[in-house]
Amino acid sequence: MGPRQADLSGVLAASIRELRSTFVEAIPRLATAVLFLVAAYVAIKLVMGLVRGSLDRLYSGDDELVAGLFGPS
Repeated sequence: MGPRQADLSGVLAASIRELRSTFVEAIPRLATAVLFLVAAYVAIKLVMGLVRGSLDRLYSGDDELVAGLFGPS
């Protein structure tokens, strides 16, 4: 193996180590982002359910169309 091949394999090994360490460093940020998205989804569903319930109680009968804007009951 010549010096050029040794340089290439060294660069390749260093690149793989750097890529792996970058992924390891990114895992906590990715987990935080996923957790935030799940919490936001649950909060939005909760608020929409409360709005839907309020509109159902407020508008009954003929005014069902207004409450229907927020999804099926």
